[in-house]
Order: sequence, then structure tokens, then C-alpha cells
Amino acid sequence: MKTIKRLLLLVAIAALQPAVAEITTLIEAVETAPSSIILPASNNGMMTFQPCDGECDEDHVRLRLTPKTKFSVDGSGVKWEDFRKVFPSVRQSESGYALVSYDTKNNVLISLEVSK
Repeated sequence: MKTIKRLLLLVAIAALQPAVAEITTLIEAVETAPSSIILPASNNGMMTFQPCDGECDEDHVRLRLTPKTKFSVDGSGVKWEDFRKVFPSVRQSESGYALVSYDTKNNVLISLEVSK
């Protein structure tokens, strides 16, 4: 009987302890200027970008593109080949905008959305 009471007491104490858990970001979405993005020559290369606009102290991020990576220009989904053709003009735009979404664990680009 004492063993059961002791066990119940231990369970009650354990239940009252605060849960300690680590929050891990799985997918990061970063807004940046298109001018801070360097695209690879093919859709299976590595893209580099700086996660801030202008001069800043943040490190560049390198991400791997895959055939599953999605590309968008002004809200419309496009294929890699078309994205590569349009991107230079977006990159030069003063009011350009880019949203980079990537898998933080594997450093894989999930999507790249840009607008002029």
C-alpha cells in the first residue's frame, strides 16, 4: 500500500513540474530585397542571399534548390526557366520585394516569391 501511495505521489509531483521543450523553427520565411539574392545557373544549384536589405551584419544564407522548389513573380507561379529570365529586371527594381521560404534543417529552398 505504501508503494502505491509513493508511486502516486511521484506521479503527482512529476505532473506539476513545468514542461521543458525546445521550440525549433522548421521553415523560415525571410523578406529581403531581390538585389541581395544570387541565383545559381540551374535549378539544382545553391542560391545565396543576405537576410536583410542594404548594409548589415547578418551572415549570408546558402540554400539548395531542388526540382520541388516553387517560383513566383508578381503572385503568379512560374517555371524555373521563366523565373531566371525575369529575375534580372526584378533584381534591378528599386521597389523590388522577395520572400524566401526555406527548410532550416536541410537548408533547402522551398519557394522564392518576387515582385517588381
